[in-house]
Amino acid sequence: MHHCDKVAEVIEFCVDPKHRSQHIGAKLFEYAKTYAKDNGCVVLDLTTNQKRHRAHKFYENHGMDQTHYKYTLNLID
Repeated sequence: MHHCDKVAEVIEFCVDPKHRSQHIGAKLFEYAKTYAKDNGCVVLDLTTNQKRHRAHKFYENHGMDQTHYKYTLNLID
């Protein structure tokens, strides 16, 4: 494990396309940060697909840093 304290992890984060650009994502993200802090977490982690460039910009605009690479291995042909 690369963390020594409590870590919050966002597993799925998506706003329906017809509701985007209404600051819903920003509100959800702020809620996740507050929830994590209120529950003693020192880090908020999430993983996103490399192809989701707009999502990357969103996360960076909300203070996140890209610090890791994630590798996956598909076990089903």
